[in-house]
Amino acid sequence: MRMALLTLHKTLLDHERLRYERTHGRIESAGQALHLVMNDPWFAWLRSISALVVQADEKLDDDNGIGAADVEAFGSQIRDLLQGSGGGAEFQAAFQRVLQEAPEAVVAQGRLTAALNQS
Repeated sequence: MRMALLTLHKTLLDHERLRYERTHGRIESAGQALHLVMNDPWFAWLRSISALVVQADEKLDDDNGIGAADVEAFGSQIRDLLQGSGGGAEFQAAFQRVLQEAPEAVVAQGRLTAALNQS
């Protein structure tokens, strides 16, 4: 689930970075890109999926381990985000736009959905 989420997250970030660069010019460094993703309104809609990635990494680093309830709860959060109840209208509108514009995002979403169905 985590790897599929990371893939979708990266796909969305890459797509938005290209859109941003078409409008505002080239992003010169990884540091500038990180600053923009964290602070620029252009990327604000991605912060809910970014938070899920961070949450997954923190849970994996937790010394207490991961139980079945943790996996189920995390899967529910991802489903809520993808289905519209966990990320808000801004996320859904932008996510649907990217799915229309980027076939690779559709593939990544499909892989994440398959991973969710296996958990």
